[in-house]
Amino acid sequence: MLSVIALGFALQADPETPSRQMFDLICSDRREVTARRPKPLDDLRFRIDLTTNRFCVGACSDMRTLTVYEDALVLGQMDTIMAGSRVILRQSVDRHTGAYDMTSISEGQIVRQEKGQCSLAPYTGPIRGERLF
Repeated sequence: MLSVIALGFALQADPETPSRQMFDLICSDRREVTARRPKPLDDLRFRIDLTTNRFCVGACSDMRTLTVYEDALVLGQMDTIMAGSRVILRQSVDRHTGAYDMTSISEGQIVRQEKGQCSLAPYTGPIRGERLF
């Protein structure tokens, strides 16, 4: 429980750049809950930098903007038209409980929803040849 509480308060700083609040979030126990039979999904690893409000996923092929609220980190939010239908997608982690949620809504109905639990992990730093943030 201590690691979950730390999401909101004592975030791990990277030793090479102490002014940044950098850490990894590992979201495990993920499952698709909208399927008839909830199915397990692979773990996700996010690298987070709260100083620049940027993050990346897994092997970090691209950097994305992070939206930080008092109670949540929003890892993705999209509102677009796809194949003639309006699609809203939101991916977030609760800063107090570590709960992971990804919800996709099309035409006002939830078409896919994933749930899981995230915990803090040491910052893994850039991958060879990669420039982060």
